[in-house]
Amino acid sequence: MSGWIASSVSIALAGAVLCSYAEVANAAVVLDRESVAKYARTESPVAKANATKVDVAKAGTVGVGIVSQTNPTLTAMGGVRFGDPKTPEANASLLIPFDLGGRPKARSDAAATNVDAAKASAADGLRGVVREALLRWARALRAQRGVALAKTRKEVASNLLVIAKRRAATGDIAKGDTSVFEIELGREDARLSAADGLVAAKRALLVAYIGAPEDARVGGDLVAISAPQSLDTLLASIDKRADVQAAAAAVTAAGSQVGLAKSDAWPTLGIVGNYEYHESTNFVTVGVSLPLPLFNTNKTAIATANAKVAAAQADLAAVRALAIGELKAAYASWTSARDSHDALAKVATLADVAVARAVKAYDVGSSNVTDVLLLRKTLQDASTEALDAELALAEARIELDAAAGTLP
Repeated sequence: MSGWIASSVSIALAGAVLCSYAEVANAAVVLDRESVAKYARTESPVAKANATKVDVAKAGTVGVGIVSQTNPTLTAMGGVRFGDPKTPEANASLLIPFDLGGRPKARSDAAATNVDAAKASAADGLRGVVREALLRWARALRAQRGVALAKTRKEVASNLLVIAKRRAATGDIAKGDTSVFEIELGREDARLSAADGLVAAKRALLVAYIGAPEDARVGGDLVAISAPQSLDTLLASIDKRADVQAAAAAVTAAGSQVGLAKSDAWPTLGIVGNYEYHESTNFVTVGVSLPLPLFNTNKTAIATANAKVAAAQADLAAVRALAIGELKAAYASWTSARDSHDALAKVATLADVAVARAVKAYDVGSSNVTDVLLLRKTLQDASTEALDAELALAEARIELDAAAGTLP
């Protein structure tokens, strides 16, 4: 009997362990700040589309280092000599081109810099993808906080209705006062339904954008725990921002086109081999073909390439200046949002206490329905403002990290 009991316990424990493993395996993905950024970089449809631009640039490096981009030319002709004697005639020639002036290397260098520029541009694109993903995450998390707040409001309204009915039953207040709280409870119920719908909508927008599982749930801390670096430190690293690096890579790519244009000024050397059969005699000749660069020395292409370098350098200066301005503005916005959040967070804490006191005061009959409704609205508005300030601070921090190039 004891053995049977022990076996039953073992089976039960094993089943519990298997169930726990199944629960872990089937647990929904929690989308916090770090996981949202990871999904945005690796699984987002926009990020995947952005990566294909690098593949296009890499395709441009295939075969550019060959001796010539012009294929050898083989010419063959044959016929019969009319007259007397009638003898067959034939000739064939082969032209093999070779690019001079280091053109194969110049083409390879230009293709490689194009790949670097594409990678830098893709990195800048990812910066925008991560920024947008985190903003959507913050709004979805704010919506969840809104549901919790709506539930608290509904609970308070429900408690006040219970108190009103009890006081009305004892004749302490007019029975009509209960209708006021019934209306308030109905309004809070509607607000809760709207808040639930908003959560579903915001989560759907986030999941679709980053390519996360459909059953993923939003979590994490809305407000970043760690403080950003000082403004001076962030400004000192402005050249590491993705768009600045992309602009710098564009300057390098434009410079490689100058080298390519100069190398294209060199002619293409052709090695020519010729065979001829004439009057029963074989002839073989070998020579060279070399265009003389007297009229076209590729000056137009060289001048255009140099002008593009100057334009790319001007773009880099503009991008860098705008990046500095954006960073300073984002830091100022974050500082303001932080101060507002800290002040309203304290107010919200006081408001929670005050609401509880207001309900108690109405319960013991030391306040009337008008007083409690007015106080309740004022205090709950303070809670909503504190929640909005929390979202504003979260968004300001995301914008600051994006401006500084320090997104997760």
